[in-house]
Amino acid sequence: MPVISCVIATTPWSGSKLLARALRATRLVGDPRDYFNPFDVVSRCQEWGLLGPGLYSLPRIPEADFVTRYLNAVTKAAMGRNGVLSFNLPWSHQRWLVRFARSGMPDPPGTVPRSDAKVLESWYPGTRYLYLTCADMAWQAARWYQGRTAPAALGGAPVPGQPPDFQEIRWIETLISRQEQAWETYFEVHGIDVHRIECETLAENPEEIVRGILEWLEPPGSPAPDWNGRLPHVPMPRPAEWLPDYQAERDNLSRAIGVRTEDN
Repeated sequence: MPVISCVIATTPWSGSKLLARALRATRLVGDPRDYFNPFDVVSRCQEWGLLGPGLYSLPRIPEADFVTRYLNAVTKAAMGRNGVLSFNLPWSHQRWLVRFARSGMPDPPGTVPRSDAKVLESWYPGTRYLYLTCADMAWQAARWYQGRTAPAALGGAPVPGQPPDFQEIRWIETLISRQEQAWETYFEVHGIDVHRIECETLAENPEEIVRGILEWLEPPGSPAPDWNGRLPHVPMPRPAEWLPDYQAERDNLSRAIGVRTEDN
C-alpha cells in the first residue's frame, strides 16, 4: 500500500503531462500518468495482462474482482520504491474513478455512504491533492480545440486549412471553468487543503515549482543521485496564430454550451 498518494487534480490540456514529466525526473513521487481515462482502460488492461487472450476480450471474473485487480495494478505502476504514488486526474476522470472504485468496495448495507474523498482514500491511502490550473484559460481552450481527435459524429475535430470555430472554443472555455468550479467545490466540501500551482509558472521556473511540491509532499527518501535539482527545459507550446483574433471576439460569443450567439 502506498505511504502517500498524490492526486494531481486538473482539467484537460492544463499542462499535466509537463508536470508529470518533471515529477518523474525526481524519482520521488512514482510515475504519474492518466491511469483513469476510461477510454484507455482496455488498452492498459491488455498491457498489464488483466484481460483474456483476445485483443478485446473482457475479463471472465466478477466485476468487483476486476475493479480490485485494475486499481491494484495502478498502484503497482504508479508507485515508486519509497511508497509514494502519483496519478493525473482531470475532473471528468475523477467522476468515473469514484464510481468505479465504489463498485469494487461498496458500503455495507444500512451504513452511511462514504464520501467521494473517503472512497479514494480507501484505495490510495495518504491522499494529498496537487491542483494544477492554467492562468490563461483562453490559451488552454485553444490547445484543447486543436488537440481534439473525435470523429465528426461526436462533435468533430478541427479540419486543417479551415478557420477555427471560435464559438466552439468559447464553449470549451465554459467547460474548463465548470470543471474548475467542480474541483473547488470538492475541496471545500471535503475540507481538503490543496497545493496549488499554475502551468505558466511551472514552465517558467520548473525547478522552483517542483522543489516546492517536494517540500509540501515530504516524500520519504532523498533525491536520486542523478537529479541535482535541475530539470530539462520544456517550453510551453506556442499559442495558435489565431488566438489574438479569438480573444478579441470572445466577449461577443455565447458561454452557454450548445447555444450560438445568433440563436440568442
